[in-house]
Amino acid sequence: MEDTLHIPISNGASVTFLPVGDFRGAAKLDVRQSATVQLEEELGKLGGGVVFNGRLFFTADRIHGLFTEAKTKDGTTYPVCLELVGCSTRWMQPGGVEREDVGGPADSAVIFSAQCVRAVRQFPN
Repeated sequence: MEDTLHIPISNGASVTFLPVGDFRGAAKLDVRQSATVQLEEELGKLGGGVVFNGRLFFTADRIHGLFTEAKTKDGTTYPVCLELVGCSTRWMQPGGVEREDVGGPADSAVIFSAQCVRAVRQFPN
């Protein structure tokens, strides 16, 4: 990822969970374990509009996300190693993001659609 896409470890960027329709900005969204987010700014060689696919994991009060594939507008795919982080942490604090439905079901959660991801060397076990 660092060599191919020029994304240094710990660098991050804003993303939006899909689908959010035509709404721009943060909206509450119900998400499941399989997740897709859209890059809202440049991250290394990747420009805005690139889509990351991954998986979410839920605890009673947090949502953790691991994204493993980037897909460009022309359909090219790249392996990535990105984790979901809160934007206010400036991509420095691991631990996912807050659930908006604390204590909700184990197989879905409510999240604000506007979040951030950061590059990691490997995912935690």
